[in-house]
Order: sequence, then structure tokens, then C-alpha cells
Amino acid sequence: MSKIKRNKEEKQKLVSEFKKSGLSKVQWCQDNNIPISTFNGWLFPNNQKTKEKCKFLEINVPTDKTNTHKTESISIEYKDFKINIPQNIDSEAITEILKGVIKANV
Repeated sequence: MSKIKRNKEEKQKLVSEFKKSGLSKVQWCQDNNIPISTFNGWLFPNNQKTKEKCKFLEINVPTDKTNTHKTESISIEYKDFKINIPQNIDSEAITEILKGVIKANV
């Protein structure tokens, strides 16, 4: 595949076409002769910057200290990150965790 320079509008148009296509990313990229690594850069333009800036983001939130028995946690995994949230955590703390995830632009 030869390299084609595309401006921001062209990239956004192609991303929009992909989202409307219903195809998998791999299939759509093959059909359109676009390297998947290039297309991922268009889908997640801040991803590379985030990986360089934020390898680990720790968020300390208070938990209910009156609950002394061991509780299991809820685990959320996506790509190369994982969040473990105690089941006894309150909704405000979950909100703070999610704000941190958004801030990290994961």
C-alpha cells in the first residue's frame, strides 16, 4: 500500500464511512487499502500522546471503613488497562474513578 497524505477532513470522512459500514475495522481497512495502524491513529488520535504521558494513573478513593469483611471487586479491563473497584464502594467514588479514566484519555 502506498502512502497517501490525507487532511483532517478526509480522515474524519473515512472514519465516518467506517462507522456507517458495519464492517470490522480489519475488513474495512483491507477493502479501502488503508493500513490498520494508520486507521487506528485516525480513530484514536490522542492515544499515542496518552501512552507517552500516562503509563499509570492511581486514584485513591475512600471506602466504607465500617465494612470489615472481605469483599470481592468488580474488574473492568480494556486493551492494556485494568480497573479493580471494590463492590462496597459508593457511587461518588465510582464517579471519581471514571473521571480519572477520562482524564487519562484511555
